[in-house]
Amino acid sequence: MTNRQNKWVKRAIPEMKREMGGKCTNRNCGEHRLSYLEFAHVKSTPISRTGPRDRKEKLADVRAHPGAYRLYCEKHHDSSLKAREHDQRMRRLGRR
Repeated sequence: MTNRQNKWVKRAIPEMKREMGGKCTNRNCGEHRLSYLEFAHVKSTPISRTGPRDRKEKLADVRAHPGAYRLYCEKHHDSSLKAREHDQRMRRLGRR
């Protein structure tokens, strides 16, 4: 990524976080420091299947598919990921 693109992404990420509510979507949290918030997949998108990606690609995907993402703080992003993985395992085993 060029220096110019890098500067754009650094400005655009906080703007996008503010547009998405600016706080952790876990109802018991409310963390609002933008640097602690992460975009978490809640629905599949074309980019979610491709593995590692840079910040520019992720930002473009969030803009293209905002309903497929939620804002979580670092703590709740990890716990939501573990819960989704558990649900997927249970579905594969036919328990849900």
